[in-house]
Amino acid sequence: MAERALEGLRVLDLSEGIAGPYCTRLLGGFGAEVTKVEKPGEGDKSRKVGPFPKDIPHPERSALFLNLNVNKKGITLNLETTAGREILRQMAEKADILVEGFEPGQMSDWGLDYESLEKMNPRLVMTSITPFGQTGPYRHYKASSAVLDALGGHTYIQGDPKREPLRYPDGTAEYTAGMFAVVPTMGALFYSGDTGQVQHIDISILDCLPGLDSFRVVRWTHLGLIQERRGGRYAQWPGKVYPCRDGYVGLCGIGPTGTLFPMYSVMGIPELLDPKYEDIVRREEHAEELDAIIQPWLMEHDRYEIFNALQGVRVQAGVCNSAEDLLKDPGHEAREFWVEIEHPEAGKLMYPGEPARMSETAWQADRAPMLGEHNEEIYHGELGHSLRELTRLRKNGAI
Repeated sequence: MAERALEGLRVLDLSEGIAGPYCTRLLGGFGAEVTKVEKPGEGDKSRKVGPFPKDIPHPERSALFLNLNVNKKGITLNLETTAGREILRQMAEKADILVEGFEPGQMSDWGLDYESLEKMNPRLVMTSITPFGQTGPYRHYKASSAVLDALGGHTYIQGDPKREPLRYPDGTAEYTAGMFAVVPTMGALFYSGDTGQVQHIDISILDCLPGLDSFRVVRWTHLGLIQERRGGRYAQWPGKVYPCRDGYVGLCGIGPTGTLFPMYSVMGIPELLDPKYEDIVRREEHAEELDAIIQPWLMEHDRYEIFNALQGVRVQAGVCNSAEDLLKDPGHEAREFWVEIEHPEAGKLMYPGEPARMSETAWQADRAPMLGEHNEEIYHGELGHSLRELTRLRKNGAI
């Protein structure tokens, strides 16, 4: 295997849930050596979240945990004990990056804050990922995906204008923050290499959300207009998901000419060439009328037939895939995106693979760790604690 891009980089992952673990999952996939730190006897809270293979709850079979923690080693360490905190300091001395998601102030209470660890390891980059960041009036508030989506403005524009707003799919905010965290973390690492100055990265999940919208916020700042919910239609006509013969397709554009001729060339519906549908404004005025014109044709054709035909004339269209469809999608199959990973408890399962392909270095795809699986390897093999000492630490609840 070719050397991986982040080979030799050592990462301590003290986070749990989605955002932090997804950040370190990406770092691990590109070759970083990630050590997942979990509380003894309990582990990451995501271990309790299903689905589980064969619908049997088990801390080693959580699909969420298994996916978010591939490419990591796993240890158990109780940071509420003096011995546990001392061991973490030993590990931090050898690490390049530390990712954590504790409530602001908790790491300081333990004497493990950035200022304390930086004195021990002048090259350490610490990344803290919390719902509302380390500062501000919300910093100690709790938040789920539903809360973050609502505060970030995304919930407001989803759903029928005559009904209550709808939320985004669960976890969207946290996955977004995990991706955002990778860039400044690596940027700080390179900056440290150039200048010798390390940094603490403060990621507020909420702060990651408003900037994702391409026009909702600027519509207010530039025009003083509030974007309201539009039901199933997101943008100009067609801009929505339509039923077809074997499921649903999303139609999101009309092609490069700015007219309906490309769509007509595929569908063969003469009404599409009516002059009253020539520009965006008039198509918007007649959106429901246009929906009724194309719907019978869509119901006579299958998803991939529609997708390929419209894409062939540069009209934006996409198949509405279920999870089962995703694993069979020709695009993913051609790029060998899905990878099969075997786990001693969960068995063989398919996982998302490379999110980005690098021409010269390989992607890593190793299974998630069992709870405390690498305790002896790291505490004894790397840190030099005797096996007798490990037994004592285990009895005292430190590991």
